[in-house]
Amino acid sequence: MAFAELLERAGGGGLFQALQVFTLLLPSILVPPQLLMENFSAAIPGHRCWAHVLDNSSEAPANLTSEALLTISIPPGPNHEPHQCLRFRQPQWQLLDPNATATNWSEAATEPCVDGWVYDHSTFTSTIVSEWDLVCEYQGLKPMGQSIYMAGVLMGSVFWGLLSDRFGRKPVLSWCCLQVALANTSTIFASNFLIYCGLRFLITARPLPACLHRLSVAEWTTTRRRAVTITIVGCSYSLGQMTLGAMAFVLRDWRALQLAMSTPFFAIFLISWSVQLGMEFSERKFIGEGSWITSCGLGWGGWGREESSGAGEQSGGTVTARPWRAQGAGVALLIPSLWPVSWDVLPS
Repeated sequence: MAFAELLERAGGGGLFQALQVFTLLLPSILVPPQLLMENFSAAIPGHRCWAHVLDNSSEAPANLTSEALLTISIPPGPNHEPHQCLRFRQPQWQLLDPNATATNWSEAATEPCVDGWVYDHSTFTSTIVSEWDLVCEYQGLKPMGQSIYMAGVLMGSVFWGLLSDRFGRKPVLSWCCLQVALANTSTIFASNFLIYCGLRFLITARPLPACLHRLSVAEWTTTRRRAVTITIVGCSYSLGQMTLGAMAFVLRDWRALQLAMSTPFFAIFLISWSVQLGMEFSERKFIGEGSWITSCGLGWGGWGREESSGAGEQSGGTVTARPWRAQGAGVALLIPSLWPVSWDVLPS
């Protein structure tokens, strides 16, 4: 008997599948923020050169406003705002004259920002750009971080796919979850941009679990409900994007945002690891237990199904439902649907 037919007879659209889809939304929601994280963590804030007269209070004349000090310290940029990458070598006091013309400042000697930059923290209190000064002549380094991440996505998809074929999905899923949690959390302790890029490369273990979630849902759902179920799980990508935007609105520091989006992976790993060690169910047990959940009348279309008093064994082409009798069965109702590493029905 084909597995799809067996699942149909056991009840492939009940409470078990509903809980499976619901709990799979959590890891699916956490995947998109990793791809789009640098839209917020690597945002470029407004900036200008650090100037002695302007930013050193001991050298600033007491009778001049901050606007006047800015005028004599920083030349105007192309958009008539303070230049982001140049400053005057010496204060240009003549620019305080209301009759000063454009030649008064264009002919003045300027230099790059040798003493660093001053950043606008009104939108983001901290980003990797302001952390490691990825502006002006170093601005080309900023997209390199995302390029390394996408290269890791390409390599990770091939690498983890081969490992899952060799060792099975269960251990690979657990390891991917742990690696994403550790690498993502470690980025907040990165001391330089090179280490940050290396850790971002390691985060790309996540594409495989994202794909296998949908495979697990498809395997445990009947054919006529599979399209709707996959669509619901697929919508989690958009929900993850909205979650990232909401978190970035609340957490304006890139380290806090990174930590908030990585901590849930630890919980998912601990659950999957504990289930993998503590609960080992056979394929026939899961079919029987899934049939029992559906036969209780709590699922989609499971109302009014007769429940057999048998032991949950398959005989004569039929599957009879049996009550849960394994230790921790109440927890297993939720846990296997949350992370499919404990399912013996998946190939190992």
